[in-house]
Amino acid sequence: MTTHGAATRAISAGVSRALVRAIETAVLLLASYTRATVVARRMATRADTRGTDEEREPTGDVGFERARRALERERDVLTAECDAFDAFARRVGALGTTEAASDAYDGLLTEGRGDGRAGSRVREAYAETVMAVPHYDEEYGESYRAHLAAEFGPALAAALRDEPGLPAFLQQQVVAAAREAEASRAAVLDALERERAALDAAADALTDVETERAVVDSRPFASCERGELARLRADLADLAARCESLAERRQSGDLRPERRIPPSLDAPGFEEYVYDGLATTYPVLSAVARESERVERTRAAIERVLGAR
Repeated sequence: MTTHGAATRAISAGVSRALVRAIETAVLLLASYTRATVVARRMATRADTRGTDEEREPTGDVGFERARRALERERDVLTAECDAFDAFARRVGALGTTEAASDAYDGLLTEGRGDGRAGSRVREAYAETVMAVPHYDEEYGESYRAHLAAEFGPALAAALRDEPGLPAFLQQQVVAAAREAEASRAAVLDALERERAALDAAADALTDVETERAVVDSRPFASCERGELARLRADLADLAARCESLAERRQSGDLRPERRIPPSLDAPGFEEYVYDGLATTYPVLSAVARESERVERTRAAIERVLGAR
């Protein structure tokens, strides 16, 4: 059933054109609202539950394993939420509906009448699916009304609160909002998978650099011939260039996932969203910087030996 078709039936049932236009506007706003919430909302709730900066991971080597764990945890959270919104959409889609009558739409513009019959049935389904995910209390800890409004927008939340019945039009908008919430999370999940692949590629490249630098470090510089020291210095110059190239690739996008996440005016950057709980939100660049410093220290040691001869 289209929005226009529902609106036409509402007019024939005695609803004013102004009220129908308000309903249609709320639906259009809902479509853009739900697409804009996932990353910004996840970031906000994680900031609330994390607390102060003192509760963040201590500074130092973050390492790729901690970054991978951060990715995996967020992937588990969003996967559970995708499944929950799917189950909720199915539950609401199976509910019986009421006829669209003039008073069936009054709740969209009226406040303060408590939960109607439609709202109580939808609320039960929401509580047993979306609010039943294992991480709900830790990550959100919100009331039903607060969470519903944050996910679906205040207009639809108000309609569910005030509506005395469940007309097909309202049912379809609730199902559509749940599917949008599910699809938005699926898009972020795709980005997380691409980030994991990019992280692994960067880790492999940096491991090669670390291994070769360790071989150079193992040489007894003081007893090496000048020609060997020059060759070792050239090897280090190559390693430094590879570190620089790795950093440039990460920053330019070669070693970053394509960002197909829902747009939001207040959404943070992808790294801030994923790695916010770590000591650094840029684990790849931080790891490259640390290895570059080690390469430079080894090069400086060789230069000192050469300078003393």
